[in-house]
Amino acid sequence: MSAADRDERARDIRKRLGVRPMVLGGAVLAGARELSVPLLQRAPGLLLELLSSGKPLDPSTWGKPVDELSEFSRQELKAIRGFAEAEGVHVPMVSGPMTMYMPPPRFDFGTLKDVVPHIAVSRTSVPQAMHEIGHASKRHLVPALDLLAHAGRSWPGTLARGAIGIAALTASRDDQPDGFVARHAPALMAATYAPGILEEARATANALRGARRFGPGVGAAAKELVPAFATYVGEAGGSVLATVLAQRLMKYLFAPRGDAEKRASEPKMSGALRAPASAAWHMGGYPKPKTTPPGPAGQAARGMPAAKPPSNRAFHQDMTKSLADPARGARAGVPTS
Repeated sequence: MSAADRDERARDIRKRLGVRPMVLGGAVLAGARELSVPLLQRAPGLLLELLSSGKPLDPSTWGKPVDELSEFSRQELKAIRGFAEAEGVHVPMVSGPMTMYMPPPRFDFGTLKDVVPHIAVSRTSVPQAMHEIGHASKRHLVPALDLLAHAGRSWPGTLARGAIGIAALTASRDDQPDGFVARHAPALMAATYAPGILEEARATANALRGARRFGPGVGAAAKELVPAFATYVGEAGGSVLATVLAQRLMKYLFAPRGDAEKRASEPKMSGALRAPASAAWHMGGYPKPKTTPPGPAGQAARGMPAAKPPSNRAFHQDMTKSLADPARGARAGVPTS
C-alpha cells in the first residue's frame, strides 16, 4: 500500500468509525493489557497471599531491624541470618510496608544519593525474606544484563515499551519496507521484560537453595515463590499479547481492498459442491475417462484398470469454473431464452 492509499484508507476508517486508526489501535493495546491483569497478575498475586507463611507485621514496627522483632522466632531469624551470611549480604534488614530489596540507585541523576541499600520485609515469611536476600547476593549476571534488569523496571523500560507500541501501530507501505521494530514488535516487547524476569528467576533459585540448606525446605518455599514469580511473567505476557492484538488489528484495517473484492466476486458453492469429489465421481457428476479403449475391428475391447477419482481440490475448481463461465455450458441455474 502506497503512502497515498494509506492516507486515504486512514481517512475512510476515521469517517466510518469516528476515530483515527492509531487511536483505535492504541486503545486495543492499552485495553488488552489492562484486561489481562486480573488473570495474569492478580490471580497469581491472590494465590501468593493465600499460600504465604507467617503473618503481616504491624505498622508500628516499620523501620525496626528484624533482629529486634519479637514476631520472628529464634529459628526463623537463624535461618535468615545464616543464609545472608552464606550469600555475603550485609545490608540492613528492617520491617516495612512491603517486602523488597532497595538496591543502590542507578537512574536517579543525583536525586537519590541519600538512599541506603536495605532489605525490607512486611511479614514473618522466611522464604520471602530469602528471596530478597537472593536479590542482594553476588550477581552472576554480566554487568550489562544487570543494568538492563534495572532499566526495565525504571523509566528507560517505560520509554522503550512506548516506542515499540507506537511502531506496532504504524501501517505498512508497499513502497517502503517495515522497520525492524515494527516487524519484531512482540519479540522486542518481551525483550524489555526478559532481564527483569531473569533477575527474578535468579533470586528465586537462590532462595530455594537457601531454604533447602537453612530451612524451611524447598517445597515450603516454592509454594510462595512460584506464584510471586508468575506475576512477573504474567506482566510480560499481557504486554506481548496486547502488542500482537493491536498489530493484527492495524493489518486488518489497512488490508488491501483487492483481496476482499476478489473473495466477494467468487461464486458461492452450494452444498453439493462441498461434498467429497469421490462421491460425485461415483454418482456420475464428473465426466469419467474411458476405462476400455476401442480395440481392432472384430475384437473385444482391451480391459484397463479403472481410473482414480480426482482430488477434492481439482473437482471443486473445475465445477466453480463451470458455474462462472457460461462458455463451458453451464448457466448457474439461470434459464436461457
